[in-house]
Parts: sequence; structure tokens; C-alpha cells
Amino acid sequence: MQGYNDKKQVEAVLKDTQKEVRLFYLPHHAVKKITNEEIKWRIVFDSSSHSPGHPSLNNAFEAGPNLLPDILAMLLRFRLSKIAITSDGS
Repeated sequence: MQGYNDKKQVEAVLKDTQKEVRLFYLPHHAVKKITNEEIKWRIVFDSSSHSPGHPSLNNAFEAGPNLLPDILAMLLRFRLSKIAITSDGS
């Protein structure tokens, strides 16, 4: 968590802040992975978690249209021809 704090990606929330603005918390926990006598920790976030009677962070976001095209159809069309051309749209 110190790395997130150093990069200003997280901040401490004071108890008095709750009265002033509406806040959403991103629950997290640490996961330990042991490989070849080396221990690595990583942070796992759960934005679907919520308190009873309150929305989760995921529920607070507005749902928009699906930005991904029908990938299966696109891949099938791509494989129909012997020659394919690709490019970066930007």
C-alpha cells in the first residue's frame, strides 16, 4: 500500500470527512504468493463489495454501451481471406 500512497493513488480518509461528502470505499486485501523461497505480496481490490443497504462502487458507476464489437464475428471475417491488413486506429 505504501507504493500506492507514494504515487498519490490513495489517500487517508478522516472520520470527519464522511459528514461533508459522499464517499465510496474500495475494499482490498493482500494476497501472498510463495515461489522458490521468495514471498511476493499483491493487493486485490473488490469493488463489488458493499455494506448492507448501501451501493457498491460498481453500482455507483453509470452503465454505458458495450464498447467492444462482436469479437467472434470479427475474427471469423478476418480469417475468411488469405490476406489480412491490420492497423492502429489512432
